[in-house]
Amino acid sequence: MADWLSRDEAKRLADRILGFSTAEGCQVNLGSGIDGNTRFAGNEISTSGDTANANITITVRFGKRTASVSTNLFDDAGLKRAVETCERLARLAPENPELMPLLPQQRYAEVRGLFDTTARLDAAAARSLARRVGAQVQRRPSEVAETLRPAREMALLGAWLCGGRRARGRIEWFLGQGRGARPLLSGDDVVAAGVPRGPRVAQALGLLRDLRLDGRVRTKDDERAAVADWIEALTRKGESR
Repeated sequence: MADWLSRDEAKRLADRILGFSTAEGCQVNLGSGIDGNTRFAGNEISTSGDTANANITITVRFGKRTASVSTNLFDDAGLKRAVETCERLARLAPENPELMPLLPQQRYAEVRGLFDTTARLDAAAARSLARRVGAQVQRRPSEVAETLRPAREMALLGAWLCGGRRARGRIEWFLGQGRGARPLLSGDDVVAAGVPRGPRVAQALGLLRDLRLDGRVRTKDDERAAVADWIEALTRKGESR
């Protein structure tokens, strides 16, 4: 069975249960989902886990007598046993003079209760990202940005939710400042500074972005000097092209 029941799956399951009942009235409540837990110690994640579960509560009534039974067994034998047990208990229960009748068939408006972007959130990946971004006390801003840049919005949200204080602070910084950091020089500027057209232009711009994040360049002249140093280093290694 999937981690949660779709509308059609829930309807088929409820119809099966109602078909097993011989009571005057039968009500079926279904629930399914995923529960996650994360434990922290010293502002770091220590343990975590996920639990997928589904359960059924069956309520039957004979006149003013009623009883309920819950189960997480979805095979026919388990469902029949739950219905039979519920009906035996209802026959033994005292009458409830205040028991209200069951509602007749209802028509409910469609409600979007599940969003695919949330459902696809990978808790294990989010915890892993939170651990990596919060692992070291001292990290350069460019290193934090490099860790977080490939992650999608929902992964960042998941990492923030299960991360410690340090991880959350770095994710908030990245979303507010680090992700939008850009060098002052353009691609044409770095080409004019001596960088050959092609992949080296993107590498140069990435270098300048990281230097700006780390506070090592502030002006266009600083960036031009950094490009010149980078070209010189590549030339010494024979990698200038």
